[in-house]
Parts: sequence; C-alpha cells; structure tokens
Amino acid sequence: LSLLVEEHGCEDGLPALTRVEEEIVDLLREATALDDVTDEQIVVSYAARLHHTPWYTIHEYWEPLYGGERFEDSKEDTHFATLHANRNAYIARLSNYLNPYVARLAAVLRTEFAAGDDFSTIMPETFDKLLDRVETYSHPREDFRMGWLRLWDSSEHFFWNADDILLTKGNNCLMSAAFVASVIDVAEIEGMYSVVLFVPGHAYTGVYYEDEAGVLDCFWWNEISGLGIPGNPIRALNVRSGWVVMDEILVYHGYADIRTSLTQDETSELLEDLYDIDSRMRVAVFDQEEWEFDSMPLQEYLEIIKEGEWDKHPW
Repeated sequence: LSLLVEEHGCEDGLPALTRVEEEIVDLLREATALDDVTDEQIVVSYAARLHHTPWYTIHEYWEPLYGGERFEDSKEDTHFATLHANRNAYIARLSNYLNPYVARLAAVLRTEFAAGDDFSTIMPETFDKLLDRVETYSHPREDFRMGWLRLWDSSEHFFWNADDILLTKGNNCLMSAAFVASVIDVAEIEGMYSVVLFVPGHAYTGVYYEDEAGVLDCFWWNEISGLGIPGNPIRALNVRSGWVVMDEILVYHGYADIRTSLTQDETSELLEDLYDIDSRMRVAVFDQEEWEFDSMPLQEYLEIIKEGEWDKHPW
C-alpha cells in the first residue's frame, strides 16, 4: 500500500486525481451527505447489521421511518416488512455499483455479447464465475448450484451488499438478487434490463434481452418464458430507476394504496411494460384473517390502484 501511495500520491500525501475522478468524488460527497434526521436514521438501520429483534424493541429508529399504524402493521407481516426489505435491496443494488468485482463481471458480459455469443450461453457461464466464489448450497444435481448462507435472521434487516457477500459467502435470495441486478445495470448492454422480483417467501432477478428471458435465483441461471417463475405472484419489485411495494393492496386494514419511489405515471408505465412481457402476471394479496397469500391479475390491480392512495417516497 505504501508503494502505491508513493507512486500515485502528491507531495502532501493525497491521491493525484484526474479531472474525472475529482468529479466522481464530488458526486459521492453530495450523494452520501446526511441532510436530516431521517437520513441519519436510515443510515443507522442499514449499516448497523442488527439482528432483527430490534425491529420489535428499538421503536425510536423504525417508527419515524414508517409511521405509527403502518409501522405496527409491518411487524405483523409473515416474513419482514416488505417496504424495508425492498428499499434495502434497492440501496444495495445502487451501492454495489462501486464494487470492483461487480464491474469485472459486467465487463465479462459486455465482452461476450460484443463477441456475438448467445444469451442462453453467456448468462450461465458468466454467473458460474461468481458461483465459483460464493457457492454454499450442495445439491445432488451437478448442474444445480446456488449461493445461500443466512448468517443471521432476518437478513433483510441488515442487508448484505456485494462486499459482504464476497468476503463471507453470506447472503440470501434477496441479497443475491440485488447483487446480480447491479451487474446487469453496470454492464449497460443495449436491450437488456433486470427486475428484482419479490414473491411470497422468496426473491430473484428476472433478466430480459430482446425476446429472451431468464431468472437468476441465488446466482443460479434458469431460462424462462415470461416475467418470472410461473405461479409466483409478485409482492414487490425494484428496477434501476426505483422500487414499488405492491402486496399491501387490501391487506392491512383495507388499505388500497401503493408505496413507491416512482411517480404514479412511472409506476403505471412500469407495470404495463411488465404486463407486455407476461400477460399472466399476478399480484400477491395477503389475507390477514386467513394468514395466507392470495393473488389477483395485474389488470385488476392496475384498475384498483387508480382509485387508491399513492405513497411516494423520496428515495
């Protein structure tokens, strides 16, 4: 390290930055500034790597972020508050852009596509390189590989980013989904995009390229036709531009609203685009009385939310 500093540093010991690097530093300084108490609280909740018990005990952190009655509702979810998990996944998706290994995999994708290799070959070969580093799940099928190691519960509360996963192999389905979505984003291959999809009890990343599609499920590639794994209604999702929580429609005390970081027009356009990919898409609805998930067609959901309340979050 001292040799690197000696070679690249200035006389005052600070790095000798190019103009572009100086602009990046300014952008990072602006993007990571904590402007108010809410910013400080969400940073604490994200960075503390807490066991999920504080969700029920340290109310002073969580309640101001989620609101009184809705905060109480979220604690009664079957797994974890969808808003919290989805927003953490979106934060991880963006923060992973700074990880060198994410950039390396993205470069592999770009190189392979530029060479003219086909989608169904490139995707498993690229993410097999990642599985070589983080695979933890053994299966009798030799072609079935996964990375899944939940070091604490509930993992969504202290979300692991790409750095954490590569250092410890610790992750779950949602963390791996955010990781691979970051790789697709950074690759910026024309015509390719990804959606992190929440379904009851699980999450994975759908990848779409021209008329082909597949899912990365705990880093394992599986080709599909349509939006996601058949029969799995969508609870929530995030894309490069923002996130949407969908499963609270008619769930908690009859709320018929949608929570998102996007505008109403952006959300409707996104969901309509997904409908174009797969007209079979269904939205998850949680029945508190029966304590189980049901679902409704996306078309029906789009009609209901036109009359509902839009709870837009700034980030």
